[in-house]
Amino acid sequence: MVIRLATALLALLTPMMAAADDFHDYRGLTAAQINAITSTSTRTVIDLSGPWDLVEDDEVSGTLSIPSTLERGRGFTVRRSVKMDKSALHSRAWHLWFLGVSDEVDLTVNGRFVMKYPGGSAPFMARIPDNVLREGSNLIEISVADRGDLAMLVSRFAPAAPRVRRGILREVFLIGTPLVWTSDLAIKQTFSSGNSRATVSVTATIKGSSVDRLAGPSSPDEALRQGSVIVNAEAVIRDRSGVVVARSGPIGVTIERSRTVRQRFTLDVANPQLWSPTKPDLYDLQIELTHQGRQVDLFHQSLGLRSARIGTINQQRAFVLNDQQMFLNAVDYIEEYPRSGRTMSWLQMEHDVSLLKTLGVNAVRFSTAAPHPYLLHLCDRYGLLAFTEIEANGIPKRLLLAEEIWALMSNRVDMLTNYIGTHPSVVAVGLSDMLEEGTDQTNTFHTKLADVVRSRTSALVYKSVAGTSIGKTSEGGFDMIVLRTDSRSAREHLEGILAAAQRVIRQAAVMISVGSLVSPANTNGFSDPLSNESQAVVIREGYRAAQNHHLAGVVVNSFNDHYLEFPTMLVDHDDAFVRTSGLVDMWREQRVSYAMYKALINDEKEPLLQAREYDDATPLVFIGTGIVLALVLTFLVNRSRRFREYFLRSIARPYNFYADIRDQRILSLVQTVILGLVIAYSAGLVVAALGYYLRSDPAFEYLTHITLPSSGVIELVRSIAWHPPMAILIVGTLVFATMAAATFLLRIGSIFVKGRILFRDTFTIVVWSAVPLLALLP
Repeated sequence: MVIRLATALLALLTPMMAAADDFHDYRGLTAAQINAITSTSTRTVIDLSGPWDLVEDDEVSGTLSIPSTLERGRGFTVRRSVKMDKSALHSRAWHLWFLGVSDEVDLTVNGRFVMKYPGGSAPFMARIPDNVLREGSNLIEISVADRGDLAMLVSRFAPAAPRVRRGILREVFLIGTPLVWTSDLAIKQTFSSGNSRATVSVTATIKGSSVDRLAGPSSPDEALRQGSVIVNAEAVIRDRSGVVVARSGPIGVTIERSRTVRQRFTLDVANPQLWSPTKPDLYDLQIELTHQGRQVDLFHQSLGLRSARIGTINQQRAFVLNDQQMFLNAVDYIEEYPRSGRTMSWLQMEHDVSLLKTLGVNAVRFSTAAPHPYLLHLCDRYGLLAFTEIEANGIPKRLLLAEEIWALMSNRVDMLTNYIGTHPSVVAVGLSDMLEEGTDQTNTFHTKLADVVRSRTSALVYKSVAGTSIGKTSEGGFDMIVLRTDSRSAREHLEGILAAAQRVIRQAAVMISVGSLVSPANTNGFSDPLSNESQAVVIREGYRAAQNHHLAGVVVNSFNDHYLEFPTMLVDHDDAFVRTSGLVDMWREQRVSYAMYKALINDEKEPLLQAREYDDATPLVFIGTGIVLALVLTFLVNRSRRFREYFLRSIARPYNFYADIRDQRILSLVQTVILGLVIAYSAGLVVAALGYYLRSDPAFEYLTHITLPSSGVIELVRSIAWHPPMAILIVGTLVFATMAAATFLLRIGSIFVKGRILFRDTFTIVVWSAVPLLALLP
């Protein structure tokens, strides 16, 4: 079934991709895709995609395409004119539907402030008040504000932080609903023993606008004249052939002008077709509103009937779907494409889903942002379990409960839970990734957010923690815990981490996150830890370890490469800003790890991997440079008796040594220069060696990110770390230049203290005072 679905989707996409020269560029949603993510039968949907005027100081300064992804920068304002006719204004309530905005949004319509919203990757609806829109031209103005300083720091300096994007990242629609309409649904499901019957509890949010307009001017309906109306609301479930399988019967609901009512329906479905990754059967849930026998609104929502829980099977905590244990084969998915950033087109999303289904995974973890509504629709339709989470990555414990951060995370949870509730594919909500475990702040943070999630959705709650911190990990009522074992240190101690997890974690189900970075052009065989083959081996070993320890599943980090906020030190790659952890690269070219994971999931023959020869010995340039410098120093000491005496005195009796310089007992300038070069390049040798051995250490990379002033400096450090000859030359030259600069500054300083000292004597003092650095040469 899975293979047929993937084949069908790929067959649908192939001619489109062949005909579309602009496949790699953004392409707007078609009418069919819009209809798939919003009910359009009784609504008017105006797609506002396209060029908007870019406004600075209330003057138009250019245009900006919406949606689009911008590099991090200051806030901006865009505006666009939309024409409306009188009949549409009179018979519709109007809203702006944002599918994803990076930061806080201010909305103004015709010069009137409408709303301020915190923004985020989860969609949200902005109601335009009655009488704000007018017949003819209407000016819509959207301002995307700067993110708070603390929130920006948290986003930028998280470990391996994705590139901070900003802008109106996804589509914006102007939607006209009937004057009484269903805005959203909350769905809960229960099943009888053996799943022979499903009870679906639906809470519909029904809203009213200018309800008095529902009747004509001659209507005798007194209730309408008083600003309220009685509508009949009915919930119906149909199968995919259109046959009604459950009906609630009409319920009278009184709706007042500009008020909201929540109406609950209970429907029973006999012998339900359960939704699962192998058989993603969907029903159509309809909420129909009628007034005096006339249809007012018809709201459609895809419905998947399924149960998901954590259960105990063979004394192990496991993921259970529809009362059947399921081993989760998952990947981290980053919604990003090279040319368009986080603004992906529907064709790119469909292509990715076809690759995922061909791979054979049954779950996708959206770790960096709430997924696009159309992408979530594809997960519902083609059977991919979705793990969604808020962006709480690596936040220091002392900032977790800071007012700005807490407000940001609370808003994200609120928006995410409102968004995902009707999607059968979404089975879990993640609250954090790589927070410091075992602290009161972290426990309080998790407890508060978990309470919100559980009160609003039946989704499981999980977190992701460093595998190396398993000894401090708190279950804290979580349903699932993902252990990050994708660092080299964690991989080396994987068996110990999993053994400790079995002792520490008793109630939650455990998954592990596995993977490694690659140098894309490296095919040196799996003995090279940065080769493509090594990545395949890491995934194979992690997958087998998860099965041997009877874990709930595996998450491969990641499906696709993606951009980082800062250059990565961990791999030698042409683009330092790309995290090369994917089964496919940014252009979706498959690596051998894709074939390996596919073989493991589908019990196929594994791809052949070459070991080849890989030498992790100390580079000869370090040894050779050290020997040359030692020989030069030895030559100076043995060649000149005076140099030898001064060299020993500078170490054993430095006071007398510098007094001799003061008394004009001058050393040879040539010998001093040579000594300065030996000292400088000895320091360069030490720094180069240190950088080389720390280059693949995530802690060293994180330290460079938070201490160095710019990405350009980090890139320089990265280049130095990966290229020892260049490192020795550059650092040695910088050290020698520093000596010259210090000489110059001391010479200037001597003027202010009325001291007489020659430039060559100053240089001699600077160089010979650095002689102790030669102790590093061995």
